[in-house]
Amino acid sequence: MTQTENYMVLVQRNASGLVELKNLSETLAKQCEQVSETIEKISKSYFLNR
Repeated sequence: MTQTENYMVLVQRNASGLVELKNLSETLAKQCEQVSETIEKISKSYFLNR
């Protein structure tokens, strides 16, 4: 493989990794939002039942 071909393979892997990282970041953000909503619901329920 030439140096250019090696570089292109690395660029493709890097791009693939960045897409995966973006997807994981979006998933984590959604999960954090769900956790926040759940905490808010629990908190409201706690104070309503005191």
